[in-house]
Amino acid sequence: MNSGTDAQGTRILLSVEGLRTYFQTPRGVARAVDGVSFILETGKTLGIVGESGCGKSVLAKSIMRLVPEPPGILAGGGVRLAGRDLLKLSEKEMQEVRGREVGMVFQDPMTSLNPVMRIGAQVGEGLLRHFSVSATELRERTIELLKAVGMPAPEQKLDVYPHQLSGGMRQRVVIAVALACRPQLLIADEPTTALDVTIQMQILRLLKRLQTDNGMGMLFISHDLGAVASVADDVAVMYAGRIVERAPTQELFRHMRMPYTEALMQAIPNPDALPHSRLEALNGRPPDLVNPGTGCAFAPRCKYADVKCRTNAPPLEGAGQHQWACWHPLGHAVGKQLAVNAGEQFMAR
Repeated sequence: MNSGTDAQGTRILLSVEGLRTYFQTPRGVARAVDGVSFILETGKTLGIVGESGCGKSVLAKSIMRLVPEPPGILAGGGVRLAGRDLLKLSEKEMQEVRGREVGMVFQDPMTSLNPVMRIGAQVGEGLLRHFSVSATELRERTIELLKAVGMPAPEQKLDVYPHQLSGGMRQRVVIAVALACRPQLLIADEPTTALDVTIQMQILRLLKRLQTDNGMGMLFISHDLGAVASVADDVAVMYAGRIVERAPTQELFRHMRMPYTEALMQAIPNPDALPHSRLEALNGRPPDLVNPGTGCAFAPRCKYADVKCRTNAPPLEGAGQHQWACWHPLGHAVGKQLAVNAGEQFMAR
């Protein structure tokens, strides 16, 4: 299936338009994803970042139609993969899309793998479902996939169980499962969360290499800005179920405009800091998705917020490819003055 194109002739693989996913709770309706829109070009990577609870994983599951209903509700919007709206497909049609056209790497490789199935059977399961392959072809393709993700001695790993592998090796198996049918789109949801730093870098390099080799588009979801910076072409920052800033990766990191993005950056430990230096923390509590209020959702935690921020929600707008949802963006004259005021208040404590 060919991707669509926009007015500039760009090949669009995935288009998400005003997507809304809600959950029924005893307290009311929680707006986990609340009007998210973006496009992903063929062969490109979009990083989705934000702290826990901002809606990143629900967004991924909504695209894959994996949100349990009830309590989940796909309340509106569209998800078009190469021009076809996935939200309008039947569950049987979606079963053909999952694995074959869209692969997904879940957060925890131990819980996303079946503990009582051998590794070879799990990697080959998608091939058996979507293609007609002989036993010999299945074995050869499974070994080839394990080799492609850097699994040592892949022939010997076919008959082992997940608990017999390290965390890094299990994550490689999960990636092999996701890529078995050579999907057009890969959704990687926190693929390095439970891994040590060395293994994280290996997995990130692996994902980037496999994406290049297969020409896939990739959604890379993480709370780790460093990981996102190393793999993403563009970045979208989520807060309270919405995108609050998005831009090409280098532009975002050099000229961030949203105070929430700044707070995420400041919370990254600085290896050059003096010993016993105080770590920056994002103060306050995440927003109440059942009762988010009328103003900017980040206002209660923002050191630049004023009355306008607390009473009126800012739209997502900006210049060119860089957009932000903030009445007083960083670098703006008002934002600079508010920063000075906040600094003076801090010094007066």
